Amino acid sequence: MEYADLEKEKQMIYQNRQVLYQTFIGDVENVMLTQNHNFDKYKIESANQQAGEKAYIEEKTKELQYNRNHIDLDLKHINEETNTVTENMNKQIKDYVGDQQELSARKTELETIVERIRRELQEKEEELAEVTKNFNKVNTKINSITSKFDDQLSKIQKKR
Repeated sequence: MEYADLEKEKQMIYQNRQVLYQTFIGDVENVMLTQNHNFDKYKIESANQQAGEKAYIEEKTKELQYNRNHIDLDLKHINEETNTVTENMNKQIKDYVGDQQELSARKTELETIVERIRRELQEKEEELAEVTKNFNKVNTKINSITSKFDDQLSKIQKKR
């Protein structure tokens, strides 16, 4: 009997094992189904998110291109306006450039003459100072001599 009991026990163990394996396989299949479902859900959500982001990027790209076109157009107008103003300025200046050059040369010439005259004036003022100094010395001597003789003339006049 022991063999039969062992055989029964062996059969029970196999049956329990088989039930455990089937339960395990069922659990694994349930996990796989859940993961597949979650993966499919994630794929759909990711695709929707990517589509939304792509639409946003395309919208922003269009806005940027629109702004870039306006900036380019504004820059073109600014350059045209700058060129027009520069041309008008150059047209008006053109008549005066020759005069400016002539006047610049004349100004330089006059500055040279004025500088020469200033040097001559400085020399003449120094000469005048020297002559004035000598003149004053001579006047002082004359006054001194006259003063001496005035006393004598005064005495002579009193005698008269």
